[in-house]
Amino acid sequence: DVYVRAMNAWKLGNIDAGREPWLITTARNRLIDHLRRCDVEQRKLTLMHSQSETSSESDFAGVEAASILACARELPPMQRAVLALRYADDLTIADIAFLLDRSVDAVESLLRRARSGLRALIDSQPEDQQ
Repeated sequence: DVYVRAMNAWKLGNIDAGREPWLITTARNRLIDHLRRCDVEQRKLTLMHSQSETSSESDFAGVEAASILACARELPPMQRAVLALRYADDLTIADIAFLLDRSVDAVESLLRRARSGLRALIDSQPEDQQ
């Protein structure tokens, strides 16, 4: 990337673009930009993860485990798998994404749909079964 930038800058008339100080400075700046982007993305993921954990744990407070398991069996297979990997196996979203060969965003979306579907199934049960 730095060499391509140097070549483009040189073509535009920057005679210093091919020299070592210019290359080092450009490489350092590109690395800093990359690390900043990674840091921002990691903070966003951490924030989303902490928010989803808080809401999901309170969503099913007071519901019997047997009722949750019975309702989970009615979910589509991939949603059941994501719920099991996340809550039974206690894997992170990133680990689940790796195992299922999906993006982190896709797993988060699948997990939200699974929790929403599970909540709807639990809510549709008669009160004595909850």
